[in-house]
Amino acid sequence: MIDGVPVIGLAGGVGAGKSTVAEVFESAGCFVVDADVLAKEVLARPETRVALEQWWGKVITGPDGELNPVKVAAIVFKSDAERHRLEALIHPKVGALCAQRLKEAPIGTPAIILDAPLLFEVGLDDWCDRVVYVDAPASLRHARAESRHGWPPGEAATRELAQMGLDEKRIRSDDVVVNAEDRTSLHRQVAGILDRLHPRTD
Repeated sequence: MIDGVPVIGLAGGVGAGKSTVAEVFESAGCFVVDADVLAKEVLARPETRVALEQWWGKVITGPDGELNPVKVAAIVFKSDAERHRLEALIHPKVGALCAQRLKEAPIGTPAIILDAPLLFEVGLDDWCDRVVYVDAPASLRHARAESRHGWPPGEAATRELAQMGLDEKRIRSDDVVVNAEDRTSLHRQVAGILDRLHPRTD
């Protein structure tokens, strides 16, 4: 807990819709910390660009001099060594930003939601009081991700292989939210989790 506020981490496969579930928690009054947004902030820092250019050359930057995330992804998802190298540079800085943001939750919020793509892989689950596994059929998840990011067919499955196995994530989670229907279903499931966290005493 952070100052008495429980922390709920979100886990799941590529395209499961963790951000959508985070939005539903936010609509219920929760404070959301999005590690993906913070990772992009770290990647946008000039010192990060300089470090990556030293590794991989200016091929990873666009005409505007900014990092091209598509070119970076093409390198790290084809080489475990390069992916681990990037993660070793980025993850500590993202973790520091997450720790800072967790402390910014307003008093009285029912829960802090930590939306981190690699929650278990980098140990952020240690900060959580509960972990919610966001589930959806693989075909739906992969179609969502590829449509949203403009990835070629099969890219979502490839990226998922770079993460912890889904069975392991589910086993290590405390609750499951199924994100295969509509927002009404998500609101109902999220409300149930919050009710269990804050049971009524009347």
